[in-house]
Amino acid sequence: MKLWLKMLLTGTVLFLSLGAVVSAQTTFDWRSDWAVADGFTIVEDTTGYHFPSAIAFVPEPGPDPKDPLYFVTELRGTLKVVTNDRSIFTFAENVFQFKPTEELPSGQGQGGMGGICLDPARGYIFVTFLYTDANGRMRNNIVRYQSKPGTFSLQPEGFVAFTEVFAGYESGLAHHIGACQVVDDQLFVGIGEAWQPHLARDIEQMVGKIYRMSLDGKPLPDNPFYIDDDVTKARNYVWASGFRNPYAMQIVNGRVFVGDNGVGTDRFVEVQRGEDYGWNGQENSIHLRAAYVWVPSLAPTTLQYLPPDNMLLGADNAGKFFLGMAGSVRRGKMPGIVRITYDMEQSRVMAVPDYFLRFRGKHCASAANKSRWWLRWL
Repeated sequence: MKLWLKMLLTGTVLFLSLGAVVSAQTTFDWRSDWAVADGFTIVEDTTGYHFPSAIAFVPEPGPDPKDPLYFVTELRGTLKVVTNDRSIFTFAENVFQFKPTEELPSGQGQGGMGGICLDPARGYIFVTFLYTDANGRMRNNIVRYQSKPGTFSLQPEGFVAFTEVFAGYESGLAHHIGACQVVDDQLFVGIGEAWQPHLARDIEQMVGKIYRMSLDGKPLPDNPFYIDDDVTKARNYVWASGFRNPYAMQIVNGRVFVGDNGVGTDRFVEVQRGEDYGWNGQENSIHLRAAYVWVPSLAPTTLQYLPPDNMLLGADNAGKFFLGMAGSVRRGKMPGIVRITYDMEQSRVMAVPDYFLRFRGKHCASAANKSRWWLRWL
């Protein structure tokens, strides 16, 4: 099993692995900027990406050196594939049209490719993104690439865009479509409120929602607000509503968990079918239905779960959630990874979340607002 979490930093894929902590050196070692849990250290894996925004690992990679190991999306519309021997190939590029008026670190540069998820059984690769349509309006979208089932491939065999599903609803530069996850024959997608909080609780609107659809982009009849097969009606897809920016999402045994970005407060919440989670633009509304809140905001980006019987990170970490936090070095909100102890039977957080990995330095302060990096745990 492979786990990954994303944070703001440089265009590099890194491993977080068991091993000795790096000793002090006379020249600066960037790893000293990070406080890591005992028994772990960070190792660079691949580098050279331009604003990488999401990553997905092949669950069971093929045996050959050039078999795909993981996929990395770049914010401006390129999808890269990394092979077992760490060669990097361009799987797809120019996926969509979107040119920001200002580039990162400006807030105007946030939009672009947001998420990726895999369906190994069918060889599907789903990517989510914000794009500009022919009329200059910003829309969300999903493209499904066809690849080799099981081990995937270095080039797509074809693709399908779900443009019609989202074309009737305007998005925004931030809080757009993000995380996705395939669960059996279902695709779950998190969609931010695109700076339109008054629409987040309206099931007739796309923004501020968790969507659930078939792998062909069709509405599922057992969705809570489904009325017909019309792909243009938001209500046919809505699984839950009332979110600001559910950019971190993980589904565990059919149960949906979300890290929702607030303004000054974030929340971790287990999402129930058909429920409204209350975001209305007021700061205190992000507290509603929360299992845990962070004040001040640490900006959740990615959520992973380690099953109780998985000793990948040792017994102390089994059965816990791991939430990546982008933070803001400028504002004194440290990026990192926090561990969440959540009792699945009682549906509650059982302890104050603590840092598994935490930024403690200053050397990356400028880079932290420009690009993204990734951690993989062995």
